[in-house]
Amino acid sequence: DSLRLFKREQTIIIAIAELSEQITPLAVSQYLTELAEVVLHAVYELACITLKGQYGIPQCTVEGVTREANFAIIGYGKLGGREMHYQSDLDVIFIHDSAGSNQITSGKKTIDNGVYFARLAQKIISLTSILTSSGKLYEIDSRLRPEGAAGLLVSSDHAYLQYQLNKAWTWEHQALVRARQVGGSPRLESTFQEMRRRILSIERDPHKLRQDVIKMRVKISQNKAPKEDQYRNLKYSKGCMVDIEFMVQYWTLLHANKVSSISTYSDNIGLINELFRLDLISSEQS
Repeated sequence: DSLRLFKREQTIIIAIAELSEQITPLAVSQYLTELAEVVLHAVYELACITLKGQYGIPQCTVEGVTREANFAIIGYGKLGGREMHYQSDLDVIFIHDSAGSNQITSGKKTIDNGVYFARLAQKIISLTSILTSSGKLYEIDSRLRPEGAAGLLVSSDHAYLQYQLNKAWTWEHQALVRARQVGGSPRLESTFQEMRRRILSIERDPHKLRQDVIKMRVKISQNKAPKEDQYRNLKYSKGCMVDIEFMVQYWTLLHANKVSSISTYSDNIGLINELFRLDLISSEQS
């Protein structure tokens, strides 16, 4: 409830600053994103305290060295792209780096690390999305994980990478364009950044990539776009926000294998600026 009160207060402060034109719309999105990250970090810490009290610390032994196994929260969509608005939910997945042997917790009551991390993720989702008398923090959507809703709630970093390299659809790589670590252990941040760079840098057939992106855009249009020109939806109608996002994702997946700096950005503005800087796109009409 304290977190819910904190989030509500900070949201009101941001809204007042926006209405009084003290901050730009872009700054609003950035502040709302930072607020979500602060809340997620607090929820992660609370969940860790509870589980460590029960089971101890997750550990593993790799090449004869015992170390703590780490856990990360990866943000996708509006959260990953730093484009949160007031009603945004949180698109997240969870990964860990437990490997080797003796993958168990250190407490008096030991459990397998995989079970520990699954319970940690479930605890984070519950603390964030459960409805109390003070409302809820955020809705959590974790369906972008490998294999979707049918897949494991938490994946190892190795399993995540192998899935993305060998089994993922193009639309999953499109989603990865807007992904970054937003919570959990900072020790996994560089690991995820390198995995993301490697996946985005896959060399792709331009024609197949274009067709895959178009097919997904058509599918979204069929499900989301307004019918019979009833009104113009600034997100889903032709020529609006989703079209811009899909073009940016297409250009990123097309060029990231040649220019690594593109994969350092996860927000549309940063990606567009970098694509312009590199002369990979132009404002001139063709």
